[in-house]
Amino acid sequence: MALYAGRPGAARGVGREMATLPHQPELPVPWWRVTRSDGTLAPQVAQEQARNLRAEGVEVTQRGDTFRVKVARETPPPAKVARRKR
Repeated sequence: MALYAGRPGAARGVGREMATLPHQPELPVPWWRVTRSDGTLAPQVAQEQARNLRAEGVEVTQRGDTFRVKVARETPPPAKVARRKR
């Protein structure tokens, strides 16, 4: 999420923001789509996260207790912002 927001080093900020979201069961937040910058899954939720990602067609590999997804290394193009004429 940080990568797509144009802030590839702000993964912790994404986690903090997600933690402050109000609990709304009718609007579930797809938390399982958030991975560490190196593609590994957090050990505390790795099993469930891997199951959800695989259900969406994401390739998740496992080596021992470590789960990993392939991470895109390219930054997406920045969103175009309309400039005001002076």
